[in-house]
Amino acid sequence: MRATFPSVTFASIAAGFVGGFVSQAFFSPPPLLGQLLMPPPMRPDKRPAATEVDAQRFVLVDSSGIVNGEIKMNNEQPEIVLYDKAGRPAWRATTNQRGFQLLDGAH
Repeated sequence: MRATFPSVTFASIAAGFVGGFVSQAFFSPPPLLGQLLMPPPMRPDKRPAATEVDAQRFVLVDSSGIVNGEIKMNNEQPEIVLYDKAGRPAWRATTNQRGFQLLDGAH
């Protein structure tokens, strides 16, 4: 008796499902200790995260309130600025008519 293509295909798919079920049910390794002890990530205020935030400026500050970076609009162009420890711009990226541009802190 000769097997037809659809029956071989069906048997292969069924064998894959059965093998996957058996391996998941009987041969899965136990969770690691860190996975058991670590709670799922959650926001401190337990509110759901916003799906969209609109702003013209985002400021990155450290724990003492010192500004370390910004994402902002500058003359209708997006700009990312990172500051050094003295508060001077150390790295800047912006767009212009020619495209993306990296500038050093002097500009």
